Amino acid sequence: MATHILLAGCPAQGPGAVYIVLMKATAAEPRPISAPGEPDRLASLDLIRGVAVLGILIINIRGFSGPWVAYANPAAWGDLKGANYWSWVIPELFFYLEMQNLFAMLFGVGIWLVMQKPAPAATKRLLLRRRNWTLLWFGLAHLVLLWDGDILHRYALCGFIMVPLSHLGARKLYGLAALLFLIEPILKAWHFQQISALPADQFALWREYYWLSSANTNAVVLGIFRSDWWSITTYRLADAWYYFRQVTIGQGKLASNAALMCLGMAMMQDGIPDARRSRRFYWLMGAAGLAFGFPLALWAVVRLGNAHLAATTGYFKVAFWKYIADFGLTLAWLAALVLWSRSAACGWLRRALQACGQLALSNYILQSVICTTLFYGYGLGLYGRLDRSLQLLIVLAIWILQLVISPLWLRYFRMGPLECLWRRISYGQPQPCRLKNQV
Repeated sequence: MATHILLAGCPAQGPGAVYIVLMKATAAEPRPISAPGEPDRLASLDLIRGVAVLGILIINIRGFSGPWVAYANPAAWGDLKGANYWSWVIPELFFYLEMQNLFAMLFGVGIWLVMQKPAPAATKRLLLRRRNWTLLWFGLAHLVLLWDGDILHRYALCGFIMVPLSHLGARKLYGLAALLFLIEPILKAWHFQQISALPADQFALWREYYWLSSANTNAVVLGIFRSDWWSITTYRLADAWYYFRQVTIGQGKLASNAALMCLGMAMMQDGIPDARRSRRFYWLMGAAGLAFGFPLALWAVVRLGNAHLAATTGYFKVAFWKYIADFGLTLAWLAALVLWSRSAACGWLRRALQACGQLALSNYILQSVICTTLFYGYGLGLYGRLDRSLQLLIVLAIWILQLVISPLWLRYFRMGPLECLWRRISYGQPQPCRLKNQV
């Protein structure tokens, strides 16, 4: 069916004026139930974004609560028995890259939606550049002041690359996404050859940083993160700059983010994330993603849980297959969430998750504020002191908090505080953040 554009906008008020465009599809399939606060928002996108922003915390808690090496190798830090083992397996299996992938795809969707606005192409490109610059500064502030696991700066950098590509059709974007997806495995294969050829002393240094830190190194890291803000920040910035050069750029992480954004733009043209396809399509897509991704991911997780796994085998070979498997599971997540957005099942939970999605940026930063306060030395100093099972209890508590406060916030405001600031800077004019019927 034809896609109609609903224009809700502001009168032109100089070069900074822009228009808000929401895509509405008229299709035989039932339209997704609207998200709270904004009756014309795309409910499926808010639901996907809400699940992603909560789901990503179950992985990020590892970086908040203990040494970063545990991201790649669970045996490098913490107990892996009983409840702690399953507290690692379930997130690793279903959330590890899947939530990041969904976020990156939705960022691409957002770029495509901006480019559909009935405004001159130069105006739309200017808006996208301003959005990306603003997000980049948000991300850098998050990285410097709070946590070096920030993802916003990577999305902003990729966003600059996506702007000139946003006019491409779906077929070209799918092809470009496939090419970009190859960059990370190719670079990691090259790194594998380089690392394998290192002398024993240099290989030990690589292994110390990327796979299995010594007790002395862990003790140093624990001492830093249990100390004052300045000591933590100086260490984090040095480490973040090294990681950005060696991994984000050097091992192709940025290219993979760009690939997912291309995929998001292409899928949006095909009516996939915004629930314009048939139910049968989503059932088949979900089943295919699960059938492809789950067995491979399960095999990789079992291998990674082996404390005696060789460093190069785990970091390069097993991680490669996990990278492939997680893409299949991402598609399964996407299909399942779109189907749920068109269902009345668990309506209270769906609406709360949609509210979290509308406040995704604010919720993401709030998670960092809470967790750094709990774990770092300038807060409660719990860094390195909680088992994995207890970490998940903290995640659950934060989920409940955000599921409660997000709908409450949207009773009085159209968007979150950081979303409002982002739009204000990007659009170059004040935004109506408070609902009109509220005093």
